[in-house]
Amino acid sequence: MRRKKIKTHRPYVTKTIRARPLERKYVPRKEFLEMQNLLFTLQALSQRLVSELNVENILTQIMKTLGEALTAVWVNIWELTPDGKAAIIKQGYGRKGTEVYIEHSREHPLKLGTAFIGRTLKTKKTWTSSDMWKDPHLPRTWIRRVKEQNFRAIVCTPQFVESAKVVGGMCVYFDKPRVLSDFELRLVTIAANQAAVAIVNAGIYGELLAERDKTLAIINSLNEGVILYDNEERVLMMNPKAQDLLFVRSKEIVGQKLTKELAERSVFLKNAYLISHLTLADYETREYAALGPRRATIEVISIPVQGSGHQKIGSLRILRDITREKEVELLKTKFVSTASHQLRTPLSGLRWALESLQKDEGGTLTPPQHDLIEKSSTAVKHLAGLLDDLLNISKIEEGRLVYTFRKEYLPPLVKKILKDFSIQIKERNLDIALQEPASPMPIVHIDPDILSMAVNNIIDNAVRYSHQGGKIKISLDTGEHAAILSVKDEGIGIPEEDKKFIFTKFFRAKNAQLFQTEGSGLGLYLAKQIVEKHNGRIVFESREKKGSEFSIYLPIETPKMPEPGQSE
Repeated sequence: MRRKKIKTHRPYVTKTIRARPLERKYVPRKEFLEMQNLLFTLQALSQRLVSELNVENILTQIMKTLGEALTAVWVNIWELTPDGKAAIIKQGYGRKGTEVYIEHSREHPLKLGTAFIGRTLKTKKTWTSSDMWKDPHLPRTWIRRVKEQNFRAIVCTPQFVESAKVVGGMCVYFDKPRVLSDFELRLVTIAANQAAVAIVNAGIYGELLAERDKTLAIINSLNEGVILYDNEERVLMMNPKAQDLLFVRSKEIVGQKLTKELAERSVFLKNAYLISHLTLADYETREYAALGPRRATIEVISIPVQGSGHQKIGSLRILRDITREKEVELLKTKFVSTASHQLRTPLSGLRWALESLQKDEGGTLTPPQHDLIEKSSTAVKHLAGLLDDLLNISKIEEGRLVYTFRKEYLPPLVKKILKDFSIQIKERNLDIALQEPASPMPIVHIDPDILSMAVNNIIDNAVRYSHQGGKIKISLDTGEHAAILSVKDEGIGIPEEDKKFIFTKFFRAKNAQLFQTEGSGLGLYLAKQIVEKHNGRIVFESREKKGSEFSIYLPIETPKMPEPGQSE
């Protein structure tokens, strides 16, 4: 038996306006106005996505705008069940009792492949009917319910995101028979996909908010202070521990760039200002003695903050209160200081006695005796140098080493130090070259006498651990923000496992102990403390058996240079 062919309305297809002028077809004014109205609708739909954050409000506005443009009686959005085998109504607009329909669909999900929305989600294609009352695709059992709800025409379209993945669908209902034009069908498709984008974005936004809240909760519960800066050095965030350490409320500095003018308001804001202007390389640590009634010592660590493209988008300063540790260390330092002072008196007497013996003031000595006295005198000089280093470190750690900063050029200071090494250089047959920049170097604020101690220790290490006849290159240069002094040698280098300890007090690398038995392990520690007091930093690169290069960076920008005058 042949099935009777059902007559259907032929959908109206909008005419295409081609690029070739002679083949253009004019659109009637009425059709043009309808198309114009639909374009305005599309514009309104797009604006909904950027003017609202609440996903329910976005979906409501999309459905309202679309329904009014097409004179529909109901618009609803469907979502897949967790197993992906059925669909339920997520949200609807334009009909009373929508909540009842939503509740019913949750209790009785619609299987994929059934009804219009089920076919839409299963086939990933748009399904439409100009008159459901006469549509053979609709199950007969549904006709009565459709008539009761006064639905005639319908269009259901899938929602696509993430490379054609179907996440749900949208249906538009009409109370009269209706054939949608191609332009109207495209509008429904665009609206459905915009709604899908809103849903997905809302999920992502919710996840980001949850992640942000979790991160903030972790940061706020840390027992270490955290200050976040952007690339322009504006403070973006300050956790409670940082506020407690600095006695500064976040509302006083968040969103601002810490300037000298701001620092003058209080000693606590000055602490925040000075900490933010410490010259620190990434992951470098520096100690800061806080000003004010509570003389706390704060360990400051600089950590870069990188975006998804590994570009630096800001930085963190981690603050840790090490006051108690410094107090214990200070007790040890005072003991070392006292012991060193007590040892200097008998040591001076011993040096005087050895010098007298060397001059034969106690009688003529035999050659072996002279040799023994010479070795003893060398050992005493070494011991005296060690005591001097210990006393200098004690002064630094106790805050008794007074710095007198003034404007100076680096080249004369370096040349003067090199003259003092002329004997050692000649004895070891070393080739030392001093390289200066073509243009004059900028003035820096330094204490020349104390900084000379640091530079002397760096050059002394290069001389001490270079092979006989080796080369040493000393370079002076001007960087973007700093004056740079580099000392490069071709000596024994530093083993990889020892690099992290190289600025530690009393530490000497294993190969250094074998190459040169004499040494206190205090030179680099002392140099680092002095350079940091100049608001500078000292870094190094080294390969074992290939040599080392130590570089001192001193700030040339006024806000980062130490203030002229005396400082403890």
